[in-house]
Amino acid sequence: NGRIYKSGKEHRPNRSVGPECEKAREAANARERQRMNCINAGFDCLRKTLPKRGSARKLSKAETLREAISYIKKLHGVLIEERDKQEKIEEEEERTKGRMFSVPAVSIPWSMSSSVPSFSLPPPLMNSPSFAFSTMSLSSPSFPSRPYEIH
Repeated sequence: NGRIYKSGKEHRPNRSVGPECEKAREAANARERQRMNCINAGFDCLRKTLPKRGSARKLSKAETLREAISYIKKLHGVLIEERDKQEKIEEEEERTKGRMFSVPAVSIPWSMSSSVPSFSLPPPLMNSPSFAFSTMSLSSPSFPSRPYEIH
């Protein structure tokens, strides 16, 4: 009843020969059940990690793997997009680093400037005949050469 292979060996089907073979088979079956339970627990964990979809039924193992691949690709795309944005920001910062920004000159009326000192003379000098001019010019390193009105 046994077949003979090309190698010349005869095929013999597994037959239980005694109680030790039954114990070995039971142990092998237990290991296989444990392995399958571990795999199924891994798929359950993966299903919980994936974003929820509209269907209420449980995904098959193949569907779970397809969904996981799709989700990983989407996340990868987000990471690439964010990396590209960050690189553009860094390139712009590098390009503008050390560049002097020119500020347009703004003319401020002297009466509005808080850095210009106000001049006040005691009342007797203001009424004296030698005080006949209405403007005077100040020139110093801290002040620009500009006529100031004396009030």
